[in-house]
Amino acid sequence: MARKSRGSPYTVQHPVELPAVRDGQHWRLEAGDRSLRLSNLDKVYWPRDGYTKGDLLSYYYGIADFILPYLAQRPLTRKRMPEGAEGPFFYEKNAPVHTPDWMPRCKVASDEGGGVNDFLMAQDVASLLYVVNLGSIEFHPLHSRCATIELPDYLFFDLDPMGDATFSDVRAVAHHVRAALDALGLVCYPKTSGATGMQIYVPLIHGPSYDQTRDFVGAVGRAILRADRSRVTMEWDISKRGDKIFIDHNMNRRGQNIASVYSARPERGATVSMPLTWEQVEAGASPADFTILNGRERAAQVDHLFRPVLEAPVDLRPAMERLGMAADFELTGRPPQAEAGERSLDEYARKRNFAATPEPAGSSEPPDGNRFVIQKHDATRLHYDLRLERSGVYVSWAVPKGLPTVPGQRHLAVQTEDHPLDYGGFEGWIPEGNYGAGEVRIFDRGTYDTLEWEPGKIMIRLHGTRHRGEYHMVRTAQGWLVMLSKRSAQLQPDPPPEFSPMLAEAGHKPFDDDEWRFEPKLDGIRTLAYVTPEGTRLVSRTGRDQTHIYPELASLAQFVNALSAVVDGEIVASDDSGRPSFERLQQRMNLTGSADIQRMRKTVPVTLFAFDLLWLDGRSLLAEPVEERRRLLEGVATETGRLRLTLHRDGQGKSMFAAVKAMGLEGMIAKRLGSPYLPGQRSRDWRKVKALKRTSCVVLGWTCGSGSRSTTFGSLLVGAHEDGRLVWLGQVGTGFTEPVLKDLLAKLVQLETGEPAAGDPALAALKGGRWVRPELVCDVEYLQLTAGRKLRAPSFKGLRPDKSPADCTVEEAAG
Repeated sequence: MARKSRGSPYTVQHPVELPAVRDGQHWRLEAGDRSLRLSNLDKVYWPRDGYTKGDLLSYYYGIADFILPYLAQRPLTRKRMPEGAEGPFFYEKNAPVHTPDWMPRCKVASDEGGGVNDFLMAQDVASLLYVVNLGSIEFHPLHSRCATIELPDYLFFDLDPMGDATFSDVRAVAHHVRAALDALGLVCYPKTSGATGMQIYVPLIHGPSYDQTRDFVGAVGRAILRADRSRVTMEWDISKRGDKIFIDHNMNRRGQNIASVYSARPERGATVSMPLTWEQVEAGASPADFTILNGRERAAQVDHLFRPVLEAPVDLRPAMERLGMAADFELTGRPPQAEAGERSLDEYARKRNFAATPEPAGSSEPPDGNRFVIQKHDATRLHYDLRLERSGVYVSWAVPKGLPTVPGQRHLAVQTEDHPLDYGGFEGWIPEGNYGAGEVRIFDRGTYDTLEWEPGKIMIRLHGTRHRGEYHMVRTAQGWLVMLSKRSAQLQPDPPPEFSPMLAEAGHKPFDDDEWRFEPKLDGIRTLAYVTPEGTRLVSRTGRDQTHIYPELASLAQFVNALSAVVDGEIVASDDSGRPSFERLQQRMNLTGSADIQRMRKTVPVTLFAFDLLWLDGRSLLAEPVEERRRLLEGVATETGRLRLTLHRDGQGKSMFAAVKAMGLEGMIAKRLGSPYLPGQRSRDWRKVKALKRTSCVVLGWTCGSGSRSTTFGSLLVGAHEDGRLVWLGQVGTGFTEPVLKDLLAKLVQLETGEPAAGDPALAALKGGRWVRPELVCDVEYLQLTAGRKLRAPSFKGLRPDKSPADCTVEEAAG
């Protein structure tokens, strides 16, 4: 392919031209009925080859018809590399907060500490290119489709050369795999990984679980190991693998992913994962043979080789039986039939399409007689489903507000259809278009005692993890009412006390240490969220109740699976690229009128990024180590809507710092593993590492303006505390918009006083200086703190009503 001229975002002529047109600093592309804004097309993604982000987008635009069938309906784990193949990277499962409504998404219960991941999917050209534009070079789909997330669509052998092993060794082991599968009656399909290895696929008719496919690949792998120990390893310890080919059977696991066929890779030459014939494997084909330059042409020739992975699944049971493995599953395709005596489940089955919903189709569990479960169901409206085992089914009620925890409260309960007993263990997402679409999570479970069960009147005693005590249920003309008995009041969890947030020590540099955890520091408003099913209260670090300012966060109970919880986090507004923007947040944080708040929440929406949990269901977590608090937080949080969890990385502070710096974030926080939460204290167990030079200052006054600012002011006079006294740090004259100048002057005039609060003779002698009481706090970005303890080239970034003047220190600025 011919190289293109300098100045173009493309370095080569691609087979299919990307129809993007320049729009200012960005590019616009029409894909179907979607209009995409693309950024940084001229950024070099492969420095050694010169290929750009524009080249990558062009490749995926041209290959879309070939790769999309292998991505359809599959949640994507994204490896984001915004600086290109040799830059820092991070993995991301959840959709960014700025994701447009039209992007396909799939919500999947996490197997890493609980919670739910809100994955993106690539279903068409627009959604494919949207993911690439986020800085995703590779596509890593899960091994299941969204609607059947628990069932693998294939098993595969991942052949990874270790040490000095070569691709010639990979090809030799690939032939071992093929011979073993041939002997078991299975046809398999090879592809290059696009890096150094190869994967070999066997498509499956749904039936075997992930555990069973992993065990099958492990059994075949061990047989190959016994036959060729000089070339094959299955050692989990990397140091023991030597110069051999590692057969990684553990990749056959729920939630795991691998680079899709036709996916580009961040390797030298911009290689691509490509299907192979066994003749090509024999002839010496190499991953380096296939790149974004020839990938589309190659795909047009060989796509039929890999199509059976989508179109020709096989029954794994005969092969398992030949290996002496138990094939204790049935192939799916029709729901199990209800037993003749379970006629009460007919209504349950009538309302559901079991080919489209992951809900269980019938009772496969033996009745124990007195189990109960409460499931939190975020359907059209959030409610709690109470299910009591009786006569071989779960008798069920939808309780909009959940069970009461205070005697005298009466909560409505609407009786619904009976559910099968195996529904008691169900958690997951019911897809859109199905009855009850939305998330289902187990909120409580245990056993119950029947005190009375008569038509229209039920008395039970619950023995659950969250709900304990005696409840009365009465049927009325409007539905059932449920009440907590007075004698059970003492069994209810205590409400949380008031907390102050723990603070980090400033002035540290990036470091690596396995005893520390590292998190990005987001540029937002520090907030403690007090969450109950009845509502959410948001409290700033100064104790200010700011719930009314952020009404979109009032429903956090929808995303926190608890009776009561106190969550520590940061309220963040994002810019158009999805990065935290304190400037945008400024438009929200000082509003007071409800009409203005409702108007601005549409243009500047906010998200709570949570990173700590202080209280859970009546229990203080302050003494728990930071990693345990985070584990519990992940177990109760659903990462969707307006709640997200911050990323974290253990031990690797320098790479985390490089990543946050590349993304333009404020910095990172280092937290010592094993450390407790110390409310209101600034502790060495939390360390602040700044990527941007930004500090909070006390406003000491202003100078009179001239010219275009003759009606407002020229600069702010700012200071900070040092050794218990307030000192002057300099003048801030830039960073103001006209509306900010007018609004800020009005606040300054109200606080005006006759002398400066900082005892600095130079400040007192400042020509044109006006002084205020030291009550306002603002954020300032600056170049450095000079030897004379003054801010060099400071710029105003906004007022901080969430911070106290006492929080502003010279040490913070110096750090």
